[in-house]
Amino acid sequence: MNGSLEHDLPFITAAVVNWNGLKHLPGCLDSLRGQQGVRLEILLIDNASSDGSADWARANYPDIILMENRANRGYAGALNQAADRMRGDFLLALNTDIRMQPTFLAELACCIRDHAAERCGYAMGKARFMTEDGRPTPRLYSTGHLFARNRLVYNRGNGQIDRGQYDREERVPGANAAAALFRRDVLEDLRTEVGVFDELFFLYGNDVDFDWLAAYRGWAAYYCPTAVCYHVGEASSHISRKGFDAPFVNARFLMMIKNDRPLDVLLDLPFIMRRNIADLAPKLVRNPWLLWAIPTHLARSLGPALRSRWKTRQLRRNSATDIREWMRWSTRLLRESSRFN
Repeated sequence: MNGSLEHDLPFITAAVVNWNGLKHLPGCLDSLRGQQGVRLEILLIDNASSDGSADWARANYPDIILMENRANRGYAGALNQAADRMRGDFLLALNTDIRMQPTFLAELACCIRDHAAERCGYAMGKARFMTEDGRPTPRLYSTGHLFARNRLVYNRGNGQIDRGQYDREERVPGANAAAALFRRDVLEDLRTEVGVFDELFFLYGNDVDFDWLAAYRGWAAYYCPTAVCYHVGEASSHISRKGFDAPFVNARFLMMIKNDRPLDVLLDLPFIMRRNIADLAPKLVRNPWLLWAIPTHLARSLGPALRSRWKTRQLRRNSATDIREWMRWSTRLLRESSRFN
């Protein structure tokens, strides 16, 4: 390729966050290497894996940048390391259990650039499920984050068969960071004392927290249906095996403590209480140990959540978005999504 033409291609830093994901790494890294129409640097951030991931990557992919943590810093911590280290104009946040079509990154970068006038700061593509052995399925994982007044977050289209119902490129309230592309500008704008991604949300909810603060700052997330990837889903956590745990439950409440406005919580309290009771009650019956684990974890996390709220106060103070309108817009999209179920 001509040097000047190559220089014009989007320069992307891919941050592959790994914790004991050796069985998925070959497919993920091969998928990255096969990306077309972009310049790419690959960071593999290994969160103290015990399955030999780092040694395997060092032996088989000597051209990638391997960052080995002595302790598990979680997804948010690893992405902060990548944001500090990146050389690209874009940062790709990537789970190990993702495989991408060859034009995935080029399509996302083009989408972000095409919508720069609308302050598009980040984007995600059409994410479908795949099986553990890497076989694609027609079932959707996510086409964007949706937020409801009950403060639950939904992946638009989750579980639906892809029949083309989400084939329109459009703005969405947020993006799932299993495979999301971020402009450097939005990362720098949201950088605070707690980092770009708040490590309060160790594994669950760090991308949702990012959505909240990006919305406050007037940044837009876009969905690009021509950028297609496949996701096993929660392969690097135990949530898929146990079905529920305290950090997963409490992410929604910590999000409110950190980002919500007291008046908004008061106005939406009936929705919050009704939906959360309906959501939690059957799970507490099946897992009575959560009756102790949830309040214990929440009490332990309250101080850090309040400190995060204080340290990010400037982002909310200079809000460019009406958060209530943001949620009403999400609710409309959620109702539209439910028509396809």
